Amino acid sequence: MSQMQKTEGGQPRKRYERKDDEVWIPKTSLGKKIVAGQITSMEEILANGYRIQEAG
Repeated sequence: MSQMQKTEGGQPRKRYERKDDEVWIPKTSLGKKIVAGQITSMEEILANGYRIQEAG
């Protein structure tokens, strides 16, 4: 058996490879505040009760 994970249909899953030159475009208000530099730490996010919705 191969090392690749199989889905229910038997097709191997494709891994998403992130490129180094890929730019992150925020879609939420929290993401936009992070890009603008208004939020700089995870502690700020948790202390202010922001919801984390995007995966980086």
